[in-house]
Amino acid sequence: MPDLTYFNLLNKTLELYLNEEYEKGFDYIMENKDKVEGNRAQIYNFSYTLATKAGFIEQAIELLKEAVLEKGYWYSYDYLLEDEDLDPLREHKIFDEIKRVCKERELKAKEQAKPFKKVLTPDNNKKDGKSSLLMALHGNQSNIKIAEKYWKKALKLNNIVGLIQSSRIEFSDAYAWSDIDLGTEELKIHFKEIKKNYNIDEDNIILGSFSAGARVILESINKDYINPRGLILVGPWLPEVDNYDEIYEKLKEQNIKLYIICGTKDQDCFEGCNKFVKKLNEYEIKNYYDKIAGLKHDYPDNFKEKLKSGFDYIRKG
Repeated sequence: MPDLTYFNLLNKTLELYLNEEYEKGFDYIMENKDKVEGNRAQIYNFSYTLATKAGFIEQAIELLKEAVLEKGYWYSYDYLLEDEDLDPLREHKIFDEIKRVCKERELKAKEQAKPFKKVLTPDNNKKDGKSSLLMALHGNQSNIKIAEKYWKKALKLNNIVGLIQSSRIEFSDAYAWSDIDLGTEELKIHFKEIKKNYNIDEDNIILGSFSAGARVILESINKDYINPRGLILVGPWLPEVDNYDEIYEKLKEQNIKLYIICGTKDQDCFEGCNKFVKKLNEYEIKNYYDKIAGLKHDYPDNFKEKLKSGFDYIRKG
């Protein structure tokens, strides 16, 4: 049986929440929360929310207090003020202290937030030889650390790997591509800096993403900020997919190949991904669509092999 992943944990917990199986969801996340690596603040968020919905109010406030006052995490002040799920917790005196602390940390975090990248080089990288490049973007409410676990596998395929993190922070260690124009500007700057500091083969650039990162990649291509050889999109979240005519034209014009991975159980992305691929085919844009049966909003277990298949598909011919 495949190992439990961070995204598995969130997907299953969210499913139970949406089905209003709150006690079952709370039991599930509490039983499995320490079995995965990921954003602990997000795991706490799911935990105290499910506890509240299940009626375990004292346990919920203790979890929220532990997250903020003991572990040092923070959540959006507006969220703490407005989210209806938290209504039962607001009667507790400690909730006001949690709001105050979170507001201070949020203001400081947003003042200090800036675009960030991490560049990984293969062991056999030669400074005097040009290297292929993979630039990879995380999904919403995620970060470089989570993305690195998956995309660093491209190092074994002799690629420099540039991991890109948004400057828009929503809560502790949770970054989002909520401003597409800003995201494209940041990606352009990162790309320019990587080209300046590394000997990149500009005919061998691949852009990769999980979930919402795909929107930034596609718009960056549309704006001529970057001209990659191909794209590897995992669970792409494309809410504007019906308005991508200019993007399809650009992908066709630049002869960009796409390798797309999406799970058939990905409730947020599968329908939009199907529309996207249908349009790619109508525009005769080269693509390979890898539908993973039963996969939810997550990377496939054999992503290393899928990544290699994506590189092979994009670089052949």
